[in-house]
Amino acid sequence: MRILTLAAALAAAGPLPAPVLPAPGMYCPSGEDYRPIFVGPGPRDISIDGMECHDVRTVQGKLRATCFTNSLTDTGGTYPLDVEVLPTGELSRYGTLFRRVPRPGMCPAG
Repeated sequence: MRILTLAAALAAAGPLPAPVLPAPGMYCPSGEDYRPIFVGPGPRDISIDGMECHDVRTVQGKLRATCFTNSLTDTGGTYPLDVEVLPTGELSRYGTLFRRVPRPGMCPAG
């Protein structure tokens, strides 16, 4: 009986919200310890740490993807990006804030 009550409550609540993915563009770090993060051009693509990543998804509040390095022997694998999409649309990684810049190019200093 409890299962039916729980199922009815979940059905009444509606579908779960879609995972939040970052908007396409270039995200610059607030410090100089990291390189920029590029989101796009595909809707679920991201470039981070010199890797090309596809099929970006949200798992437990952080981004995960299948990533490839520039190595000829790399067949790709699921990589925890440790990137969180904040409600403001900014990205957070290891305590560093990444802000989207309106025009890709060079990141401003600091």
